Amino acid sequence: MAFMSSGNAVVDMMGSVSITGNIISMWWFKRILKENGRPNLLAIVILSDLIYWYRPWEMRDVSTGHVIGYKKKFDEDKLYKTYQEYADLLGEPKSAVKNAFDLLVEYGLVEREFRNVERGKIKLFNLM
Repeated sequence: MAFMSSGNAVVDMMGSVSITGNIISMWWFKRILKENGRPNLLAIVILSDLIYWYRPWEMRDVSTGHVIGYKKKFDEDKLYKTYQEYADLLGEPKSAVKNAFDLLVEYGLVEREFRNVERGKIKLFNLM
């Protein structure tokens, strides 16, 4: 199948780049705010990452390329992450990550639940 041009060389080059990962809605910068009315960038990035994890992987038929199903990206019924994992990932203090989660929960954008989980012979307590 021949490549169809958009008519713009830069757009065509970008179309050939496979970009995956988080997506941030510009709307969030007007709605997810700190007390001073400015965007809460940490909460926005965390929300973006959570949405990435909950977007399904497409399973495709190798011969036809058609989508034949979807698969979740995590093993259990819910995604387990800790404040410390996000602190390490984003280079922010654990307390700032907790505050960002508090805001996302307050806005009703995420649900936070703590569980004790067994992974093989290892017991993990109070996982978020």
